[in-house]
Amino acid sequence: MGDDAATKYQIDGLLDCDSGNVEQARRALLGFHKDSLNATDECYNLFERIGILFGEAGDYDKYQDMVSEWLKNRRGTAEQNISFLERATLIGHVDGADPDAEAKDALARANSVIARSYLLLRLGRDFFFGLTDLLRLRLTSMHGYVRIQAETTAILALCGEELPMATDWLNVDTPEEGTAFYRKYRSKITAKLRDLGLYKHFDNGSHMSLHSRVLGVAGGIVAGKKNARRGEIRLVYQEADDAIAIFLWFCVYLRAHKDILDTLPKALPEVDFSQVDFRRYDGMVGSLWVALRRLYIPERLKGRHRVKIENKIRS
Repeated sequence: MGDDAATKYQIDGLLDCDSGNVEQARRALLGFHKDSLNATDECYNLFERIGILFGEAGDYDKYQDMVSEWLKNRRGTAEQNISFLERATLIGHVDGADPDAEAKDALARANSVIARSYLLLRLGRDFFFGLTDLLRLRLTSMHGYVRIQAETTAILALCGEELPMATDWLNVDTPEEGTAFYRKYRSKITAKLRDLGLYKHFDNGSHMSLHSRVLGVAGGIVAGKKNARRGEIRLVYQEADDAIAIFLWFCVYLRAHKDILDTLPKALPEVDFSQVDFRRYDGMVGSLWVALRRLYIPERLKGRHRVKIENKIRS
């Protein structure tokens, strides 16, 4: 193999491919619309702005102080008492103040704030995960991230509405606990996806990426046909080699995140969304789709015309 510094690995070729694909995709997007990459920054900035406002409005410190005060009069470790509060079902009625019930409620609300903070942070991070895969021409994984984003949004909304769910979500540590969580809340998550209008994104991502179906390889097979030898089937690393198709999926990706952002006022009722200006991002997405229609519809019609001619020749 020779010296390590001179050795060329398969992964090196893939990384070189990534670098070239990102640069070509970037040039194509900016060529089609000068604000295309500005729109991605605007989307992330909205997630970040909403996260900051939720942190200010969530009142985590107030709930944490209430729990800390309750812990001062308890025996045992803080971990044991917190676990007791999370799992205990309080029975009966206490005249006047009930420190145990108040602490239990405060802990549930604190857990809801923590869970939703984590989920909001995930929305911003996974937006860039999917975007960078798209720029590398990895369409299958891009669809997978859209699915995760839709599911994250549904769980985010539910963790505000059903406080025990937030605690359950935070306490998932093992695959077995993850399975139990999924079984317990699956129907509620599905219903919330439908209620928020995000089920189509979830379902499409499942079809394209989560499950091993033909659409998960179709793009790479089609691209591979163009440089395969006669009789050879190739599944190539990149799943698109047409600039207009890349722009199409870029527009689809940004519009999916517009749909997600539009649901967040329902998921985060504590936040004053009058302090969030969606108009710039909405305008950018709309402008990108106008540019796409000018490019894609004539190309699509041209393709249909070509297919009709080829079929006529064969007949």
